[in-house]
Amino acid sequence: NKAYHYSTVCHNVVGTTNGDDESFTTIAAVNSTFIGTGNWSDSARWSEGIPGTITATTIKGTCTVEGDYEVASMAISSGSVSVNPGKTLKVTGSVTNSVGTAGLIFKSDATGTGNLVNNSTGIEATVNQYFAKDQWHYYTLPITTTIDVCPLFYRFWAIGYNEAVSEWTYLNAGDMLIPGIGYGAQYKSVSNNDTTVAITGILNSGDLTVNAAITGDGWKMIGNPYPCTVDWSSGITLNNIANAIYLWNPITDNYGYYVNGVSTNGQTQYIAPMQGFFVRHTAISGSVTFTNAAKSTAASMFRDAEIQSIIRLKVTDPNGRFDESVIRIKADATNLFDGEMDAYKLNLWTNLAPQLYSEYNGVEYSINSIPEVNDGMLIPIRLMVKQTGIHRVSLTELKDYDIGLPIYLFTSDMKEFANLQQGDYTFQAEAGQTVELMMA
Repeated sequence: NKAYHYSTVCHNVVGTTNGDDESFTTIAAVNSTFIGTGNWSDSARWSEGIPGTITATTIKGTCTVEGDYEVASMAISSGSVSVNPGKTLKVTGSVTNSVGTAGLIFKSDATGTGNLVNNSTGIEATVNQYFAKDQWHYYTLPITTTIDVCPLFYRFWAIGYNEAVSEWTYLNAGDMLIPGIGYGAQYKSVSNNDTTVAITGILNSGDLTVNAAITGDGWKMIGNPYPCTVDWSSGITLNNIANAIYLWNPITDNYGYYVNGVSTNGQTQYIAPMQGFFVRHTAISGSVTFTNAAKSTAASMFRDAEIQSIIRLKVTDPNGRFDESVIRIKADATNLFDGEMDAYKLNLWTNLAPQLYSEYNGVEYSINSIPEVNDGMLIPIRLMVKQTGIHRVSLTELKDYDIGLPIYLFTSDMKEFANLQQGDYTFQAEAGQTVELMMA
């Protein structure tokens, strides 16, 4: 008189016997083949049902990855796999592509670019990158070989950052784009449309080191070389490079900053595929090494690594453009610039957004980490004004601030002040003016 317990019908069953009681636990099919045309989630296209995390997959049709999925391995023997914008396919084991660059395609639009998180080498693919018309984008190659800037960026302005003279220089036909180096690209539309650029080749994977020696101001434009998001806080080795990253956001017309768990202007530790960004040298020569351990499926959301006090200020101009600056109180910080905890301010006169920053011991900061605050302590705050009219400085975040001191904002002549914990500070300013304030 035996009792049998079945969870479902499948090809792989594990059975355990305990006296007269036999229990059977099912395991998902270990191999499933995609045939025909459809989405990854279309169970009718898979020979053994939609694959799971322990499933080896074979592609023999035209498959669109329309969501986020994880499998054990993937072999593209015919047909193709297309990863939709902003979606991520994670393959923990091997990826093989017998079709060539037409067999694995990453799509891109204004919402993002398709991602593949995998450690295999030698994978051929076509990687698309979306460019909004008439906007500058920072970009790097996702493939292992150099490419002539023309005709890749046909009808583009393309620039590279020249450290020797501390300025951007235009690129011409014959100039080669190098994996891991960041570039600026602006699409000059003749039909008033946005565009995408397709890059074909073998995907970057494994260790990739970007070397550079200081020949000018110490700034270096690099980029995420992988076809997936990377986590700046994990799997990246810095040699004589400060820990902060600086990313241009054409939507906000401003830089976003991140260093050691703190960000401004919406930037996080997660860097999109092919995204170019600035870093800063701390010595004459330095390098950044990307590794597979940096590859991430995480969404672009910020999570604190530890408890620390955060004071976040935001300035908004009459047209709604804004900028942020952060003061962080952290016991192991110093009153000097620390490449592991601080981020310089990249002030811009040519954009339209106001520029807000703190100045401490002669250094201009977007993110300023200091060891403590005390009664009577003053921190200079500067505001570069781009538009004439009413401006507003707001305290938008006050985190773990248990010091008990109010946060005041004074004009430099001490004639006006506001308690930012009770309300915003508003004032009239003229375009081209630098407003000097003090935070106490």
